[in-house]
Amino acid sequence: MPKIYNAPFVIFEENITMKKILLTVPFLVWSFLQAQEQKFTAEVYLVKATEAKYGKYITDKCRLEGEVLLRPDFFDPDVFVLEDYILCHDGVSPRFYYKLYDGHQTLYTTVSNATVISEKKNDDMAKVYFSKLTPTEKKEHILQVEKAVESSKQKVKLETDYEIIQEDKAVLDDGGAVLKNSVVITNFSFPGEYFVGFSVELYNNSNKRIKYASFTVAGLNAVKDRVYTLSGGLTKVIRGVGPVEPQSGASWLFETIWSDDSFHTGRIVSLSIEYFDGSKKTYTDVGKLIMPDGFDEALERLKKFNAEHSEVN
Repeated sequence: MPKIYNAPFVIFEENITMKKILLTVPFLVWSFLQAQEQKFTAEVYLVKATEAKYGKYITDKCRLEGEVLLRPDFFDPDVFVLEDYILCHDGVSPRFYYKLYDGHQTLYTTVSNATVISEKKNDDMAKVYFSKLTPTEKKEHILQVEKAVESSKQKVKLETDYEIIQEDKAVLDDGGAVLKNSVVITNFSFPGEYFVGFSVELYNNSNKRIKYASFTVAGLNAVKDRVYTLSGGLTKVIRGVGPVEPQSGASWLFETIWSDDSFHTGRIVSLSIEYFDGSKKTYTDVGKLIMPDGFDEALERLKKFNAEHSEVN
């Protein structure tokens, strides 16, 4: 009896007509803030560090502690949003630090280790801006900037995910064409070490019960010429016995068809399906029945993309 299993996939059609997003980080953050109705609007300063050296906090002796080496996950390497400009005095000499946000956590670095890269802005302008903020405005600045960063990250992720889906489009289109057939070959191989066999998984995409599935297979040598089976023929017909219920699948393994002396690869020449109602159907262009590699994975990515971005216009 064949091994019966549930459908490994479902028909899933999606016509994506999304425009590509132009990812200019300063514009994304700025546009987010401009869209908010509020009395105070934070100014966005992007900072690029010259060395990948940051601390998690500043000690009472004005030293960086909790050193971390990292790259932000949503901008260019070593680019951060500036949250504050800090003057720290240890009783001997003043030290100046930038308080940065990387999309996950707050970090600190010396002013000498970073520079403002926002268009038409510089380090002096950042110092003046933060020096004029009240404590309440500083809190509001941090809140707005972090929300803007999160919005930018979501748009960046949308663009990245969309590019992946576009790369999957050919596989999904090919798989969709295969799924229009009454039967689908979801997987097949020619396993064996000393003697080679044939393994196949078949999905019944019709509304009729399959009684027999007969495969004509051929072995090929390294130069694509057919090789003889152990029974002496250049092809062999092997029959998988059902029943295979509608919208279900079955798998069969046929062992010891060829010797591995000259066998290099194999192919399915034709497939004949016999249903319980007595009707039969033969396929000679079997390639149209074979599910393309990576279809299931591409389908899962598409479903995940739609679930995550269904509310994004």
